[in-house]
Formats: sequence, C-alpha cells, structure tokens
Amino acid sequence: MDIQTENEILRAMKHLTIEEVEACIPEGEYLYERLTNPYIAQLFSGSKSGEKYDALLLALETTDSFNDALYDVMQTAAQILYLMRCQDADNEGPE
Repeated sequence: MDIQTENEILRAMKHLTIEEVEACIPEGEYLYERLTNPYIAQLFSGSKSGEKYDALLLALETTDSFNDALYDVMQTAAQILYLMRCQDADNEGPE
C-alpha cells in the first residue's frame, strides 16, 4: 500500500459513522479470535519450541493489558479492511 492510500484510509477512519464502526466489530472479533496467544508467541519467537517461545507465551498469558490492546488493534484492522474494500469498490466504478 502506498503512502497516499494509507493517508486516505487514515483520514477516512476519522469520519466513519457509528453504524460503520459497529458493522466492523464482528470482523474485528473474528480477527482477534484467530490471533491466539500461542500463535503470537510463535510469531515473536520464530519457532514452536524452546525457552524463548515458553517465556513469550507465559508473558502474554500474564499481561492483562496485552489482550485488550490486541483487541483494539484488531478492531482498527477491521475498520481499515472495510475502508480498503470501499476504496476498491469506488475504483472499479460503473463500466
């Protein structure tokens, strides 16, 4: 994604209606459910085994605010995906 597109999406996010934000919530929850702590620990550690993975998994499981922040990130991602789909639909236009 180029910087112009990123800026357009970020500007558009500020103008989402309450209804649009609420419509994005189910997709954000779906994304959140897919990013389990073991999956994130695996991404951070680069492997499925070893002390680094175990340490990261334990840290994720015991950091209460991490899950809240992750949920917020996934809700924002859902809004970005929504705006990207809207932008794609606008670019296609009538033929």
